[in-house]
Amino acid sequence: MVSTRAATQSLAGILVTASGGLVSLRATDLEMGLQTDLAGNVEGDGSVLLPGRLFSEVARSLPSGTVEIEPREAERDVEIRGGDS
Repeated sequence: MVSTRAATQSLAGILVTASGGLVSLRATDLEMGLQTDLAGNVEGDGSVLLPGRLFSEVARSLPSGTVEIEPREAERDVEIRGGDS
């Protein structure tokens, strides 16, 4: 669920939070919220707000299996890898 008519950037995004072996994905449109928690190999705690539509498209294109999300501070973005991509 990603708001397509978001008045603010945060409503069009998915908040990804990693902490203590758990990865949480959260989204809201102020009427409804969605959260899912996934077990993961978390190398460092942190949060990032990703563009929801783009993140959804990238997630659908990845092969099944392990997915890595790595923050790139200098570029102010993230690198998402899955399988051999």
